[in-house]
Amino acid sequence: MDKFPDQYLGDGVYASTDGYHIILDLRAQDTTTRIALEPEVLAELNRYVKQAEDAVKARQREQQAALERSENEERAAHRLKALRKIVEEIARQCNATAT
Repeated sequence: MDKFPDQYLGDGVYASTDGYHIILDLRAQDTTTRIALEPEVLAELNRYVKQAEDAVKARQREQQAALERSENEERAAHRLKALRKIVEEIARQCNATAT
C-alpha cells in the first residue's frame, strides 16, 4: 500500500493510518502519545459523534419552539391588552349615554 498522507485535523490533532488503524496524535505538543483506533472503535466514535450532533440539533429545535411559544404568548398578551382597552372604551361610552 502506498503511504497515505497524514492529515492535520485542527486543534493540534493529526491523523494518519497504518493501513488498519486510524492513528491520532498531537505531534506538535507530544511526540510519544498516539491513539490507534481499530475500525470497530472508529465506528463507535462515529456513532457517538452522530448521537451528539442529533442531541444538539434536538436541543436547538426545543429552544426555537420555546422562543416561538414565548413570542406567540407576547403577541396574544398584546392583543388581549388592546381588546381590554376597547371593551373599557365601549363601557365608558355606554355609561356616558346612560347618564
